[in-house]
Amino acid sequence: MPSVSPANEGSTTDPYYYVYGYNGTDVEEAKSTTNYETSGVLYNWFAFMTESTCPSGWHIPSQEEFVQLGGFLGVDEGYAMKSTSGWDDWGDQNSGNGSNSSGFTALPGGRRGSWGNFSNSPYAFYVTSSPFSSTSFSWCMLTPESVSLGYSGNDYGHALSARCIRD
Repeated sequence: MPSVSPANEGSTTDPYYYVYGYNGTDVEEAKSTTNYETSGVLYNWFAFMTESTCPSGWHIPSQEEFVQLGGFLGVDEGYAMKSTSGWDDWGDQNSGNGSNSSGFTALPGGRRGSWGNFSNSPYAFYVTSSPFSSTSFSWCMLTPESVSLGYSGNDYGHALSARCIRD
């Protein structure tokens, strides 16, 4: 993370980095937060597309690659991807935890909305390298109550979690 920004600062054309719930600009202070330790960095689209997001030999997966992973894992792919702990209890639903039988260890990380605030902390949002429209990118989502992956799109100002896969 080369820099960190508060949620009320953002861009739809330049790279921005955030730590959920942290509204300062000190990178070392942001790295010392529980949310950084648990969930890492939230990146807007342009930050995802920098060469430094993934190590050499790895890349941000496309939506098709997430769909392929879901197909391999089967009908309850979200349950197989979610960590066995760390998800909030949602009333009469299951605890939200998964089996992590895939080894993906998905945890909720929330997002930074293009409207300038952090939201949806009990959700896991993962960017894909696929466009959704001319002004937005595609992402996949896991919720506490979900057993499968959901897909949608967000404008370039949103900031989400990243998972890199081997080339």
